[in-house]
Amino acid sequence: MQTTSGQPLLIVGAAGRDSRRLAGPRPRPPTAAASAYAHDMKNTRFRLLFPIVVCALFCTAVTAQELETTPTVPTAPTTSESAPVRDVKVLAPDVSAQLSAVDATEIPLGWASELRFAGGGSIFGAQGTVGARFAAPNGIAITPMIAAAFGTWYVGGYPSDNALTLGSAVLAEFPLLQSGQTRFSLRTALGGRSTGADDFRGAKRSFVATADIGLRATIQPLSGVQVYLGFQVPLALAVSPDIELEELTQIADFGADIWVTDRVALTFQGSIGGTFGYNGDGAKAHAQENLGLRVALNDPHLLKPASMT
Repeated sequence: MQTTSGQPLLIVGAAGRDSRRLAGPRPRPPTAAASAYAHDMKNTRFRLLFPIVVCALFCTAVTAQELETTPTVPTAPTTSESAPVRDVKVLAPDVSAQLSAVDATEIPLGWASELRFAGGGSIFGAQGTVGARFAAPNGIAITPMIAAAFGTWYVGGYPSDNALTLGSAVLAEFPLLQSGQTRFSLRTALGGRSTGADDFRGAKRSFVATADIGLRATIQPLSGVQVYLGFQVPLALAVSPDIELEELTQIADFGADIWVTDRVALTFQGSIGGTFGYNGDGAKAHAQENLGLRVALNDPHLLKPASMT
């Protein structure tokens, strides 16, 4: 029998002499060079296997040490075992502890939704709002809301001290720039309202379309506390009983949100400025303050934008 190189193949086994006879003539004794080469190959195999064996022994020792430090979980012995079995170390508590130490503002996971309630007063009377806010992880937010106010207001330029105003609006917030704990955003709103009273001269009710645009800067000086300052330009156009400019206002708004828990925040909001409407027969000044609550329905990211109400 020959190899692919044409050299005779030596077969050593139970056949002994017969196998060697079949394989060909007996090979000559190895020379000194061949013996040295074989010795070097044995040393090379030893040098290759030695670090592998050392690593295996080290891993075995480390595993045994971890098993010794792992608390045992007593189990009821069965017929095939009489000693408690060591449970595998559970890493979930350690992982959750590490995640809790990570700044939650860096982990946007999904949409945030919350309810908003606010009430307060102005130089014209009392008002209240109820809304729901939905914010995407990228900071874009939409807030539909309804509002009611009672006090002094105008219809057709004529004031009433017993005017009831009902309205609704949809507010939208678009982040423009964020640096550290400071964020600048663009805020817009579209809506409408209706004011009615029995002591109005002429028409007893008005219908008004409203729009709002502004900028806001939000700062988080402390964990769970947001402070904001902004500038707004509300616009109100009466469409009934006549088409007239009811209100054009330039106001500065400011406020703070304090999260007393992960899901409940106390809010304060104020605004002050000047206004013009009904060719000078409407309101002349604006001043308002509100206190409220924000109730988070879920909590995908803990950095909550400032109030928009």
